[in-house]
Amino acid sequence: MKKIGSEAFSGSRITKFCINPKNKYYASNNGCLYNRKSRELVAVRVKGGVARISSRVKVIPKGVSFYPGYVKKIVFPNEIKKLSAYWRHSIPYLNKIKLVFTGESLPKLASANADFPMDSVVYVPKGRIKTYKKAYQRKYDDMDLKWEKLK
Repeated sequence: MKKIGSEAFSGSRITKFCINPKNKYYASNNGCLYNRKSRELVAVRVKGGVARISSRVKVIPKGVSFYPGYVKKIVFPNEIKKLSAYWRHSIPYLNKIKLVFTGESLPKLASANADFPMDSVVYVPKGRIKTYKKAYQRKYDDMDLKWEKLK
């Protein structure tokens, strides 16, 4: 398999990806399917309303499949470097999501359409709220967001 289309697994009931370790193009880790070369996320399993992004993923592109459905919380590891334009547009029922960032700074945001869902609560490491807010406000209005420290 060389190419997987945008939102290819949206709405599916897949519970696990089993990728041949010899596959040159794609790999899976902890419920995430990603492009081996670019480290872009293709799909992420939602378990109990929580989507945990693998630490092997570096980029959240447009068209990521969140399967099998309703997302209440997304956990971003420190290794995430970029949120692309329209990264969130394939998330079903998009509102009041908890966004949990574990890195010291906000990943790079696309210049347009990479904003966070309205009414979201953004959790960041202790002592990093000002850093995250400042980085976010350079491109987007955060008046509909609530910022909290990780516990």
